[in-house]
Order: sequence, then C-alpha cells, then structure tokens
Amino acid sequence: DGLNGTTHNLYSRVTRTDSFGLVARAGYKLHDNMLLYVKAGAASSKFNLRTINTNLGDPLENFSKKSQKRLTGFVGGLGTEVKLTDYLLGRLEASHTEYNTISLKGHDANNSQVRFKPQSSEIKAGIILPIKWK
Repeated sequence: DGLNGTTHNLYSRVTRTDSFGLVARAGYKLHDNMLLYVKAGAASSKFNLRTINTNLGDPLENFSKKSQKRLTGFVGGLGTEVKLTDYLLGRLEASHTEYNTISLKGHDANNSQVRFKPQSSEIKAGIILPIKWK
C-alpha cells in the first residue's frame, strides 16, 4: 500500500546459525531388536534478522538493518533404534525445538518493535556402528 502516493516494501529474513544443546533420552525395549525412546533437553542457537525497507517514492528512506541474538529453547522428540545386524543399528528420530520470543526495535521505517518466536523441526535417519568393549 502507499502513503502519499509512495510504495513501501518491507522484507525480513531470519536465519539460524551455530547451535548446540544437551538432551537426555529414556527408552522402552519392545523386544531384543527394538528400542522406542523420548528425548528432552535444551538448545542454544544464534539467530540473525535482516530487514530491508524500500520506499519507491523516496529512495532516501530506504534502509537495511541487521541484528543478532542468541536464544535458548526446549527440545522434545521421539525415536526408535532397531538392531539390523550384530554390528549395525538403524535409527529414526523426530524432534522439535521451541525457542524463546525475541523482540527487536528499529527494523521498520517507524522504528517499531518486531517480535518473533523461532522454532525448528527435524527428522533424522541414520545407521549406527556400535563399539563393543570387552
């Protein structure tokens, strides 16, 4: 939409960079070859917010702003491990992370506050080669 015949375009992009966390898992052995488990824990990730405002009526009002913030969040998930052979395990796992809400000021032409609540979901599959100590 326009203000006094001008057109404003506001673009925001949020990216997650380095992350680390700590989770614990508890499982139930269905039979000798299969384990079902749940996992829970905490994660910490850095988020980058970049906003670009373009004012087609007055190019002097164009701006770009970047912000960074590290957030913590809760990780929850469930999965299964299956014994494929005596030397291989298969794993399938789904997890979801909910991060704290972040508020940043000055990412639009009115210097108002921008709020977002990041989250991420993952599905992983893998093969595990267990090391047996004797």
